[in-house]
Amino acid sequence: MSKKLLEVHKPLLSTSNVYGTLLSIISDDERIRPWIYSNFIQIRYVIDWDVYFFDNHDFLIDICPYINKSTLDRSLITQWTSFKDFIIHAIDNDFYVWCHLDRFYIPGYDEYLKQSNFHETLIYGYDINENTVYFSDNMADGAFKNSTCSFEIIEAANKEVYRERNFISRVILLKKNNKTDNYTINREYIIDGLQRLLFSKRSFDLINNEVLCIYGLDVYHHLSSRITNRKEDLPKLDIRVFHLLWEHKKLMVMRLEYLNQISCLVNAQDLVKESKALDVKSYITRNMVLKYNMKPNKDSLESINRELISIRNNEQILLERILTRI
Repeated sequence: MSKKLLEVHKPLLSTSNVYGTLLSIISDDERIRPWIYSNFIQIRYVIDWDVYFFDNHDFLIDICPYINKSTLDRSLITQWTSFKDFIIHAIDNDFYVWCHLDRFYIPGYDEYLKQSNFHETLIYGYDINENTVYFSDNMADGAFKNSTCSFEIIEAANKEVYRERNFISRVILLKKNNKTDNYTINREYIIDGLQRLLFSKRSFDLINNEVLCIYGLDVYHHLSSRITNRKEDLPKLDIRVFHLLWEHKKLMVMRLEYLNQISCLVNAQDLVKESKALDVKSYITRNMVLKYNMKPNKDSLESINRELISIRNNEQILLERILTRI
């Protein structure tokens, strides 16, 4: 076979490579909706990493019933003549290859030919005749996109990874699980997630239990305080957290609509309407940040901060109302 591309779709969530990778593989399957709506509720700021995530970021792929995951030590790949041959073998057997590559070697990234940065990359296809590898990742503008490069570039980007830590040097194979039973919405899990979001309660962390985090609505206070304390410096704002908060609101709309549809929430049209308003408000705030980063000024920064606080306060009211009716 000289060419093969595994299916990828526009992911429902894409702030992080993990969400983009997982959901680009399975987003075409309507059965995933109850699982998605039962998860992606709590948010956290990881202090040690200075990054904002959905909760349980590290093992979402492990617990997803619609994907099978196999982890390989990179030393096993040396059984193949080249990384190219390994990719072809994996894709031919319907496995997506998800591994860290050095962005220094790959066009399309900010780090290209500037500095090394090992980051997860989803490889989903190849074309031998065109000397092309197909991959997906959050590219220079932060958007999760499909792209291509040569096999030589992938070989170079992979070669340097062998020198790094274990969690970076592993290679993960992903395959759609079409045999799993339909997932049933987990009402108790949703209620627990909503409560942890509302009251900023710490979540159970089976992997990074010693990592310091800020949870739930307290994330807004933390983000606001960072803006307030540095407003005289007119700092560049990390667009990823504002995109995450917008995706969080977008998904809440879909969750409430689904819960209303299956009668887990009764007469929830008013809650859906309020959630949609928060979705729009969060999207506008994200776009305000994009404009501010192009032309920083104090008035815009203060407007963004006011919107953040407003979103947080409105979300608190909405969550309280949802919990009395679910």
